[in-house]
Amino acid sequence: MNNISEIWNEICYLLHDNVKNNLSEKDFETQVIRSIELLGWKEYKNEIVRQYSIKVGRNSLIRPDIVIYNSDGNAIICVEIKRPSEDMSDYNYLSQLTSYMRQMKSDFGFLIGKELRVYYDGHLNKHPDPLLIEKIEFVANNNKGLSFVKYFSKYNYDSVDFHDYLKNKIKNFNRKAEVDKLLTILVSEDTKRKIVSFLKTEFSDFGDDVLLDALNKIKINIDKIYDKTRDGRQKEGYPPKKITGKPVNTIEPPKSIGKPDLPKILSSINNSARITLAQIYSVLFYMKKGFDFPSSVKFTLSLFPDVNYYQTIADKCGRRFAGDIPTFEEWFKSGEMLYHLRAKYSLSNFEYDLFKKLLSS
Repeated sequence: MNNISEIWNEICYLLHDNVKNNLSEKDFETQVIRSIELLGWKEYKNEIVRQYSIKVGRNSLIRPDIVIYNSDGNAIICVEIKRPSEDMSDYNYLSQLTSYMRQMKSDFGFLIGKELRVYYDGHLNKHPDPLLIEKIEFVANNNKGLSFVKYFSKYNYDSVDFHDYLKNKIKNFNRKAEVDKLLTILVSEDTKRKIVSFLKTEFSDFGDDVLLDALNKIKINIDKIYDKTRDGRQKEGYPPKKITGKPVNTIEPPKSIGKPDLPKILSSINNSARITLAQIYSVLFYMKKGFDFPSSVKFTLSLFPDVNYYQTIADKCGRRFAGDIPTFEEWFKSGEMLYHLRAKYSLSNFEYDLFKKLLSS
């Protein structure tokens, strides 16, 4: 077998570099045949058949442009050809190819025009439509093109390597489908409402009136991110996002431990940071019961149904109050907590006594 890169580069020459704008579909079909033969399949052996007629119903016939057969005489690939000047995004083209694949019971379909699209519709496909497992531009030394030559050559097709390649492609397709599903949820109005709710909880120190005024002066928008293709067109992209917090399942504290009386505490605190102080109070309540900081935060999370993130409460204790969590823990152990609470939040005498009673118990 010839060098893989040479084969792919010759395919690019036949189907792109040497194609004139006014080339007829029939002449382009001949170029496609030559390209398929470079993969080892031969027309003179009847491994490549043009315009094979398939009877559909009583009086109708359909004719795939090309069908490729294996040595057992089974159709394995149907090929639909479109001139390079035609728009391959036309759904009718895929519909045609799908019909041919299913009538011929072939696992694969090639849609060939200005680029090569490879579809799979075998038993591993759990979706209603064929899977687009590869979209390849006719560019010399294109890595996708080299893989195509390697796995769809007559000599490697149906090998162990080929099946591993196919399973990996299906896995990637399914993952992308899940990403697309999640993306739809992320850009929904419901998610935007949840973000606003999160901001209200995260910045509750400022009070509802201040927060609402600030939110009215900004625009919160979530959109898909698009990358540029080589020719400057837009295409969807999914660059990794930095996630600063993640939902954590709340953990109910043991019933024998009890819970802080939050309604009483909240009604007793007359402070713009009353929610934050109530959450810190709750964390300290559980730490006084002998639990570590992470467990105390998780127990507290279960008491505030509007808070979805562990990090929200942890940050209020650490980053936004003590500077970091180790310092918060050190203040708790050293008995300095009460002093710093009063200094940070200007506690009233009543609020001071509330925390003093807790920390002295």
